[in-house]
Amino acid sequence: MFDLLGQVWLSASRRTLTYCIAIVSLGMGVAAFVCLSALNQSFTDSLKRRVSGPDPDSEFRPTPLAVGPTISIEVWPKDRPLDAEWVNEHVRRAVAKDVGAMTTGTYDVKVGRHAFREWTVGAISSDWLRLQPHFWRIHYKIAGRLFTPEDDRSGEAVCIVDHRLARILPDNADPVGQTLKVNGRPFRVVGTVRSGYYLPGGSDGLLLISFSAAYPLLRIQPPDGVSFLVRSDETRVQSDLNTVQTAVSRALGGDYRYSISSPWLDLEEARYQLSYMRLFLGVLSLLPLVVGLLGMVSMLLANLNSRVREIGVHRALGATRPRQAVLVLCEAGVTGLLASLVGIPVGMTLLHLLSSVWGAELQITHGWITVAVLAGVITSVLAGLIPARAAMRISPCEALRAK
Repeated sequence: MFDLLGQVWLSASRRTLTYCIAIVSLGMGVAAFVCLSALNQSFTDSLKRRVSGPDPDSEFRPTPLAVGPTISIEVWPKDRPLDAEWVNEHVRRAVAKDVGAMTTGTYDVKVGRHAFREWTVGAISSDWLRLQPHFWRIHYKIAGRLFTPEDDRSGEAVCIVDHRLARILPDNADPVGQTLKVNGRPFRVVGTVRSGYYLPGGSDGLLLISFSAAYPLLRIQPPDGVSFLVRSDETRVQSDLNTVQTAVSRALGGDYRYSISSPWLDLEEARYQLSYMRLFLGVLSLLPLVVGLLGMVSMLLANLNSRVREIGVHRALGATRPRQAVLVLCEAGVTGLLASLVGIPVGMTLLHLLSSVWGAELQITHGWITVAVLAGVITSVLAGLIPARAAMRISPCEALRAK
């Protein structure tokens, strides 16, 4: 083994320039492989963040899509103010499934001695929180409860606040059971949640009121639109989407504008596109290695042609054909290892520059670094197969007669 490595070192020292060119060529291929692999990983992580729940330790994680297959309905007024109560009842009656409703408005809110003007308040039903539990970056429940179907039926004035709004309730008491006022109407706090929701303009705090209890407020100040979520099944999302579209069209008539879509179908389309993108990036990441492989083949064949007499002498002194092939393969493997050690730092530097330019964090894991090293070594060994086969065919007599 040490004899083979010694011969590899002797051969490389005699042709320093050729080996340097081969190492740089394959090293750039490894660097490109590192960058494209990190980009591929970034696409995969972005999809995982869309479909996974929020991290309780991070309040700035993007809000994921609704849990499970759902159909989204958006309703806007056309020629007259939107009647949220009428729209809610007719959409629920037409769809005849689990339907969650949501709208927003800006109201004057009074919490203890603190008064806030034009505070954004969300009016939601119990089904909405069940279908989309991470709505407005809600992470998890801290105390009390969430809205229930009984709250929807009774129209009781209840609300949910987040941990920041709960801090300014009177006397720092338990927020559950406390009362706050929205446009002068009292609402009883039934639960607190932790959320990462932030209002524009620097104010922060989440306030959700029961949708049915918000009817008096919505009559005085009609909302710009109402959103609905409808539960569906993975195998019937498209058919349910067509059914819901027909039912809503009949229920609302021409008095309102509406849009119906499915976040689940959009996600499936994103998965489909992402799979092809990953395949494209995977193939693209192999192209630089193929270019490096061709350069390695040319370098090894050139070295082999300049060493014909040397190989003939070795064969005449007793070296076997397999030993000559192993020598060429070891030479290729060492070159590939050195190219990987050069290409990985270059690739990491390029990733840092790309992250600074794009404003996105591109990182590569230790596993991908190991894969990059193995890719460089395997590429170089594959490049050495043709020269190794040529070395085995060299005849000692013809080699010694060669000039």
